[in-house]
Amino acid sequence: MRALLWASRIVLFLFLFAFAIKNTEPVGVRFLLDTVWQAPLVIVLLVFLSRVPRLLSCRCWVAYLVCVGRSQS
Repeated sequence: MRALLWASRIVLFLFLFAFAIKNTEPVGVRFLLDTVWQAPLVIVLLVFLSRVPRLLSCRCWVAYLVCVGRSQS
């Protein structure tokens, strides 16, 4: 079972590494007031995907607070 887990991790790493190698072109992320951030696509995706778990946890926390508020009413 451990060998299968490590094999899947290696395959995933190689897939992501190949994706990163192929997507090194700069892209522009536009903010307010015509501010543009130029960065490689891989960096933009890593920044976005690193924030997703935090956004989901905040969403769950808000849902929990709403549920608790309803039960106390």
